[in-house]
Amino acid sequence: MDRESRGIIVGMVLGDGHLNVRKRFIKGKYYTESSEMRIVHSIKQKEYVYYKAELIRHIFGGHHTATEYDHAPPAMNGRSYRMCGFSKSNKYFKTLKGIMYPYGIKTISQQVLEMLTPHGIAIWYMDDGAGNTNLNKEGWVSSVNTSITICCSKLEVDLVCDYFLTHHGIEFRPSFDPRRPEGKQYSIRANTFESRNFAALVEPFIIPSMLYKLSHVSNLNLHEHRAPKFVCPICGKEFYGNRHKGLCGTCYSSQYFASRNSGENIVPNNQEKKLIEAGDKEPLR
Repeated sequence: MDRESRGIIVGMVLGDGHLNVRKRFIKGKYYTESSEMRIVHSIKQKEYVYYKAELIRHIFGGHHTATEYDHAPPAMNGRSYRMCGFSKSNKYFKTLKGIMYPYGIKTISQQVLEMLTPHGIAIWYMDDGAGNTNLNKEGWVSSVNTSITICCSKLEVDLVCDYFLTHHGIEFRPSFDPRRPEGKQYSIRANTFESRNFAALVEPFIIPSMLYKLSHVSNLNLHEHRAPKFVCPICGKEFYGNRHKGLCGTCYSSQYFASRNSGENIVPNNQEKKLIEAGDKEPLR
């Protein structure tokens, strides 16, 4: 398999792709083994799924296509999601699973990273990446950051950061999420300058329906400020970011320190905010 094709497949598996190798006993006489890769996304990303299916057809041949269906997990109590996905069988996926799942779980190694190409990185980012825009108090874009939610160990995230720096000159830094289980607490994040460099690397391979994942970098070139999006339910001040449970920064700080002193949670939760907005409840003082 050529390097470009392999890089695309590795990017899919690092993202949302799943490799499955299984044996079946046929007619009580002999075993048969199948190796497949399965891709599933929300129906909102069906264009992206069909794009992936076309890439796989180009690499392996065949006439498979993506299908749309309803998925109703038990936890949803009868409600269902509209999904879009496909699967492809090939012996190569058994080889790849041995490399990428050495301990039965997806593991990022130096060997795996060396297989990546810019196209594969773009697919990985379209699967698990996101951008964030920060606004100053006047509504101008002040900075951005780019992240890829890897959910890996500290050893793996160090390998990923070193790979991007040495192979592409892009500095990602580890980000830690203590809410995740051990071994899956690390992801990567890049600052404004490095976000520009990363966008330049992957943009040629980002399909139109996924360009919103690079919109934060485009926002750096805006020549007008944003309109206020939020109104503080306590003081009525308009503000641009929503990082303080629906309150402006001043009111949030005052409520937060007051709650620490009193031992009570007097910062409105989501339900209280809805009541405040509807005029059914006075803001907590």
